[in-house]
Amino acid sequence: MTSVYDNERLAAGYAFDRPPVHRRILESARLESPVGRALDIGCGAGVSTAALVPWARQVVGVEPVPAMLAHRRAVAPSARFIVGTAEALPFGAASFGLVTAAGSLNYTDLPPALAEVARVLTSDGVFLLYDFAKGRHSPHDRRIGGLVRGVRAALSRFLRLAAAHRGGTAPRRDGPAPARLRRCGGSCADDVRRLSPLRAG
Repeated sequence: MTSVYDNERLAAGYAFDRPPVHRRILESARLESPVGRALDIGCGAGVSTAALVPWARQVVGVEPVPAMLAHRRAVAPSARFIVGTAEALPFGAASFGLVTAAGSLNYTDLPPALAEVARVLTSDGVFLLYDFAKGRHSPHDRRIGGLVRGVRAALSRFLRLAAAHRGGTAPRRDGPAPARLRRCGGSCADDVRRLSPLRAG
């Protein structure tokens, strides 16, 4: 089945005509000093990947649709890009100190994608998950509420998997995963969900 994103014109639009929000969101997340390697899952045209350059010595973007990477060299010349999926990341365990997903996890099979994030993230790593669509955050829409509950359950499983990969245990709970919620500064009013630190205990 052909993806709607398998389109050169759409790839160019994502590469050159989108507002520069990623860097502002990353700045508002108050990330610590640069890490060795950062991974951008579902990177699209590479704009979100390019925004990671100040926060890592090596930046890698993963995108399942090859056509979306057509302008990657113009958008993020110092980054590496790989065609792949979130559910089967082609990297070793504990490979990245920072993993981001900018509006992309809603296209994945969430439990295996989060299991892969847990596997490739270092023991003191940060997983930053963010989105821009206010409609996806509405507590008044039952369909959205179901999606939010599903994401919370998957994040709870993610934290347990992350702890297991690190040789520890994470508390089991039925409520939302322990996460610090922050608001973006300036005119960006989207929620930033930052899971850090992901330590056992």
